Amino acid sequence: MVNAADPLTRRAALAALGGALAALPALGRPAAAQTGATFRAINIDTTQLVGRDAVLVRRNLARDLPAAFAGRITGARGAPTLLVRITSLSLGSYTGSASGGGSGGSTVDTDYMEGEALIVPAGSRTPTARVPMLAAVPSASAGAWYLPDNEERRIAYISSFFASWLTKRV
Repeated sequence: MVNAADPLTRRAALAALGGALAALPALGRPAAAQTGATFRAINIDTTQLVGRDAVLVRRNLARDLPAAFAGRITGARGAPTLLVRITSLSLGSYTGSASGGGSGGSTVDTDYMEGEALIVPAGSRTPTARVPMLAAVPSASAGAWYLPDNEERRIAYISSFFASWLTKRV
């Protein structure tokens, strides 16, 4: 009969438990993220946005996506291309915190960026995978609302946030 207090048995049980716990983070990620999918290039599509916002989002993502996907952009001819399409940007009307209605609470709106990542195989125009994405951050995340470059900083912040979360989903 095996004694439950046997150190060899306890070590084996602890090793098995440690191995199981180490594998848990990988279970919650999509298959592409588990394999660390590599891409030939990243293309950015902001045509559904208009004016200055489209230019700012494109410029920020052109900086943030390659940094976020560092090591996963190989340039290999046979690798798929990652197409990141931004479909909407909404900046809340944040004007600082205010208490109202006797509740003593503060009101803070949220900024949203919605889009998708499309994985397009080499030599094809038809995506084989689509990963929808919605990023939401508090409007106050980029700093003081009263500074003249407030909207530019908010767009830069949510673009960076979108890029970093996208790496976890693709």
